[in-house]
Amino acid sequence: MKKYILVLFFALPLSCAVIAQQHFQVSVAFNEKLGIDSLYLFSSDTYYGAPVMHVAGRSEDSVFHFSIPSNAPRGKFYISQRTPPEHRLFGTVYTYLSFIPEYPFEIGDAMKMVVTRKHPEMQITESFSFDYDLHISGNGAEKSIAWQAIAAAFLKPTPGILFIDSAGYFINPFQEKLKGALVTLEEQRAVLPAYYYELFKAQIICKLLPGAFFYRIQNFWNSEVKKLNDGARGRFIQSYLSYMDSLHGRLGPVPDTIAASLDSYVQFLYKEARFKTFLQSGEEDMEGVIQWIVDNYHGDLKEKLLIMALRLDSSLGDFSRFEAELNNISGEENKVELNRLYAKLEGRPAYNFQLTDTSGKLVQLGDLKGKVVFIDFWFTGCGACAGVYEKVLKEAEAELGNEQDIVFVSVCVDRARASWMKSVYKDEYTSPHVINLYTNGEGTQNNLIRYYGIQAFPQFLIIDREGKVFRFLRDFTAKELTNAASLVRVLKNLAAIK
Repeated sequence: MKKYILVLFFALPLSCAVIAQQHFQVSVAFNEKLGIDSLYLFSSDTYYGAPVMHVAGRSEDSVFHFSIPSNAPRGKFYISQRTPPEHRLFGTVYTYLSFIPEYPFEIGDAMKMVVTRKHPEMQITESFSFDYDLHISGNGAEKSIAWQAIAAAFLKPTPGILFIDSAGYFINPFQEKLKGALVTLEEQRAVLPAYYYELFKAQIICKLLPGAFFYRIQNFWNSEVKKLNDGARGRFIQSYLSYMDSLHGRLGPVPDTIAASLDSYVQFLYKEARFKTFLQSGEEDMEGVIQWIVDNYHGDLKEKLLIMALRLDSSLGDFSRFEAELNNISGEENKVELNRLYAKLEGRPAYNFQLTDTSGKLVQLGDLKGKVVFIDFWFTGCGACAGVYEKVLKEAEAELGNEQDIVFVSVCVDRARASWMKSVYKDEYTSPHVINLYTNGEGTQNNLIRYYGIQAFPQFLIIDREGKVFRFLRDFTAKELTNAASLVRVLKNLAAIK
């Protein structure tokens, strides 16, 4: 029975100290051909930046060589394969499929990973933990080995999603996973540098109490707990607050420098504060959330929490009341992100872009003043982009095609013009009958994309008749995109305002 083995080497050149401080090298070798011509390594070493893609083609000796620059002493990476055209997983088109899950890297590491096919007689399921065994060794491997052991606890089954027991007390349905991961972390503590012990502690919380956890529990509150009498509701609230207090007490505080370095942990802290305030006031209370952040945090972590509030919930509160706090943000990266978020706020002047259409004609936003403009941002190969076009945009565009005061604009970030043109007329991501604009080969580095800080796709922008931002929709789950009728209603109502 054949087994496939993939070997990854992380090695740093010894001849040049300057290079060693700025790069880590990755070589990927297969012991036999698997029909893969290229591998894609995505690395991230900043809080706000999107992962950077590095491509390695297979050399004559069937080895994939990466040379990865990093502006920080540490970061994270994962490795993906490019999927065949029209590849679908659970009905969605994916351009890149994660092959090796996320692991930390540090300048100076020289790790070797061996990936062995578990079931060569079976078809690949596209679940890494089911399809492959991963063996990690070499300099710096201890942190990845520890994280690998911790991550195994995440795979344990969850016995249903229920947040209340028969006596009316809060229960965490992910408690056994959380307990298992924390026990494993303590077992690995002796071999982990202190930094990674604290980092992994924060990551465990992010994995098992993510933003979706608070979204689910708030929905559970609205659908179930809210119906209970005052005593039962009070019992649930008190038991929830006691559980979270005991969790933080058992874990101990995560150092602010580490907490502020993880977007997912900042989001956890923010969502926790938001839900706690919701329970105490019985309604959405952004003023209370902001005040909680100001009273309980400081420095970079406070700045990132304020920015998180603006990023996730700008429509829920009047942030002008906290303008002084926002204007006091001093971190350079935080100020750049704040400006990007301000650009998306309702009532702000929209960016007056200048882009070319399919005929090469220059189109700018100023040409469309006096009309309601709906812009969608996409790229070829984006499954979610194709999905929202098929389910919502195509029908909405057809219904509003004769409306003189409503315009649909489609902005593509493909690097290759030929790829963009082919997709336009393929009618999979956009319609050839709307205004299709090209970012002139600049992709996500185009000024329009950078101005709004767009790093994930699809995203959408609605601009009113005066050329001001009416709504910036971060993804296709926005209520305005529930279906075509929802979008049509929003655009018609906006167009009716003279």
